[in-house]
Amino acid sequence: MQKYRIGSTGLWFDIENIGAQRQRRPAWQRYVQNLPRWARCAITGLLVLCAALGFLRGCRDLNDQAIKQYPTDYSKLQPPVAAFTESAHPVRFSSGIARPQRFVSGSYKEDLQTFPNSIDERYAFIKALASGKEGKAALYHDRTDGSTVVVKIFYSISRNRLPSAIVDTFANFTTMWPAEIEASLLLGTRRDSDFVPVVDYFILQTPSGWFWALVTPFIARGTLAHLAEDERSSSTNTTIDDVDALYRPTFDATLGQLQDLHSMGYCHDDVKPDNIFVQHPHRWLLGDLGNVRHTNHPWHSTKSWIRQNQWSDCTVNDLRRAYKSYLWFLRHVGGGDFDRHFWDGKKDWSRMYWRFMERWVSLANSGDRSSLHYRAQAILDETFADHASIVSGEVWSRRSERELLCTSIPRRLWEWSDHLGLT
Repeated sequence: MQKYRIGSTGLWFDIENIGAQRQRRPAWQRYVQNLPRWARCAITGLLVLCAALGFLRGCRDLNDQAIKQYPTDYSKLQPPVAAFTESAHPVRFSSGIARPQRFVSGSYKEDLQTFPNSIDERYAFIKALASGKEGKAALYHDRTDGSTVVVKIFYSISRNRLPSAIVDTFANFTTMWPAEIEASLLLGTRRDSDFVPVVDYFILQTPSGWFWALVTPFIARGTLAHLAEDERSSSTNTTIDDVDALYRPTFDATLGQLQDLHSMGYCHDDVKPDNIFVQHPHRWLLGDLGNVRHTNHPWHSTKSWIRQNQWSDCTVNDLRRAYKSYLWFLRHVGGGDFDRHFWDGKKDWSRMYWRFMERWVSLANSGDRSSLHYRAQAILDETFADHASIVSGEVWSRRSERELLCTSIPRRLWEWSDHLGLT
């Protein structure tokens, strides 16, 4: 300990330095130091509690993601004769690399995502379609018949074991493959199937490694989202009732298709406008089968699944998402009057939705009754019918958007319970 002589000015210099250092500390530190000890202890305890809860939540989410990767049991499906026949070319090779051009800020720039320029002299690259964490897809020209096909390349972890009929064919590479390939072969190769059919599948050998690839026909009309855009741009005086009368039989057929899948013991788990493909305006196909799981798959009972705006009964959840997709389609085509008619439940198409919700919301394990609450409020809200009330219209528009979402709710549409993590 430093000693000071009587009359020395060093003591006062040190005191001034300590005071200056305290003044240089951030304001929040000085504020905390001035708090009573019990308050500092309470704040510290609260921070420790929040950190512990966050850690436990993270551990649970990691466990849920591990459960999500459990394989799908396809033993209940009787495979069609042509489903697992040995491919003439189980391994194909790529030659060259194609770098698509993206239009950004008024000019074309080279995309960082690369695609095989040619695959075994059969498939020639045309253009990129999409890419994500599970894989990427692009349009290719099939030189054997001149058709245009979609080649989807998978680079995520495969979660299903190869069937015994073809396991020896790929034994030099792997014994696992993506669930989407197996589901597409089992469901898309059936006679009169309403699932996107399969053209080819193989292991793609590239200079950077090998990947599973799935080839499906290119459906030029696109998805239900594209059909909504086409109807909206081509229909000037068409009402929502007219659009519903035109497409309701097709939607009913899609519901029947899902119910057939459920009777086999499986759920689609990813029904949404982007996964409903329009082969013909009056024939829709279900695609993107990578999330098909058996009905009692443990993923359906996890908190992560429920938190993504899903119901634990996956069969009812599939139908619920189909209704939401169809109503989203009507809303996108119909325009401004949709919200008022949707919430008052007087139109035939809105009654169809609310009857389904009223029947199943009490039986679903999620217990989410917010949509029924909002509907009751809409019926009682006199300002809702007043078109001059801009604020009220915006509120109900946001609630309609939230209600018709098939996936996780974005933050801008959160309610107070979402912010507190209660959903």
